[in-house]
Amino acid sequence: MAGTPLRWDMILPNGEPLRFNTPGAKWNGTVEEVMAAIAQQQNNMANDINAAELSDADIQAITDAFATINSKLPFAVALTNKDKKGIFKAGPKSLSFVESARDAAGNNPTILAGNFDATGFQRHVKLFQQASNFEGQANELAEKLKAIKIAIGGIAMGEGRDVYTYAKAALKKTPGLQPVVDQLADRFKHASSDSGTPTPPTP
Repeated sequence: MAGTPLRWDMILPNGEPLRFNTPGAKWNGTVEEVMAAIAQQQNNMANDINAAELSDADIQAITDAFATINSKLPFAVALTNKDKKGIFKAGPKSLSFVESARDAAGNNPTILAGNFDATGFQRHVKLFQQASNFEGQANELAEKLKAIKIAIGGIAMGEGRDVYTYAKAALKKTPGLQPVVDQLADRFKHASSDSGTPTPPTP
């Protein structure tokens, strides 16, 4: 069976668009080959996250890295909704506009009003470029951290549920476990309401 041919603009069965770097994607490839490659990648990632751990030195290095980033941004501001209303909205396409305006100002300085701060404008455009680049990197890191939290959190929740089940099963032989079971039941109930995890039967 030949399989379903890939098309450059197609949406895969998992709801994701086909990209040039999608696992298994190749010229004259098939959807089935891509989905198998994605499944293999996810399986490898699951095995990696299952065995992962951070050393104290790693944790300190990451914490220090965040502290360094914050120390390099002393001008960072917290904007209220009221503040945001008084500022020009700068979206993903805004950068190309201000870059073009910067070039226009630089190539035609005589069009500028005498009180226009051309040097300040150049500085603002540069910082806008840098902030946009850093935001992209930060968003990529945030997505990675979110994925790690979801993956390892799911594993830990499953294992914690197993411990809860074992504790309930041992109640008859170890009555002193009742406070532990009660605490686990209460906390699992709250954790389940947050995550959508099915709540086990009450002992």
